[in-house]
Amino acid sequence: MRQWILNNLQLLMILAFVGFSAFSWLMRKLAEKAQERRVEQQRERQRFEALRTGRIEPAPAPQAAETPAQRLAKIAARREEMRIRVQEGAAAPQPRTVSTTSGPVSGQRGATMSVPTRQVESNDASQQSAQVRLEEIQARRRAEIARQQSQGRHLQQQQQQQQALQQQQQQRELAKVLEQQRQHALAEQKARGGTRQSRSERARPRDTLITPPPEDTSSTSIELTEIIDVHKHMRAEHAAAFDQPQTQVSRVSARMTRQNLRQAIVLNEVLGPPIALRNTEEAQ
Repeated sequence: MRQWILNNLQLLMILAFVGFSAFSWLMRKLAEKAQERRVEQQRERQRFEALRTGRIEPAPAPQAAETPAQRLAKIAARREEMRIRVQEGAAAPQPRTVSTTSGPVSGQRGATMSVPTRQVESNDASQQSAQVRLEEIQARRRAEIARQQSQGRHLQQQQQQQQALQQQQQQRELAKVLEQQRQHALAEQKARGGTRQSRSERARPRDTLITPPPEDTSSTSIELTEIIDVHKHMRAEHAAAFDQPQTQVSRVSARMTRQNLRQAIVLNEVLGPPIALRNTEEAQ
């Protein structure tokens, strides 16, 4: 067995190197997954905390990303270091020492050199995704606030339109009521005017107009003389009547009515001299 190990020492070293490389790669992947899981959990906690409190914490400033040239230089340096270590391990005289010390050390160093770079990249990606999610949350909140404001304006416009319609309807109803009252008042006024007119017509006496007979031009002078004499006689009678005592005048005036007075005035005008002769008679 020992002879077989000594004969196949180089093969065993290659297998050990490959095994340690695979183990380091597996551990690196597991560490990356754990780091991504922790970052995702931290992001979820931040998101839930922001939703619970309503405050959005500012995202941390993203670290400066490495340029492709720097990344390639780091990879080349890491490969060169790994190649040197492999050569040193192959040139070592004791296989146990190489298998126990050099292999794990090279794997551990390779893991320690590769894990920080991947962690930085994962941190950058997680920070960018967190920033994107925060921006999405802010955009949703702004959209929700704008929607609520638009709904509030729409409700206010509807209320104003309803109030305007109610005011217009009230004004129309008031105008109708006023028009009905005005028409009713006009009808009552017309009815009262008709009743008053009918009452005045019933109370008004019907004056009998006495039309004088047509004058004869041939006997105008004789008739004028006779009319003047009659008029003088009537005046004398009227003067004698007015010269009587006051008691007799009061009795006569008490017996006379308005209709009798009107008839007396009409008879006086008819039986009196013509207007053209009145001035002459007064002058005489």
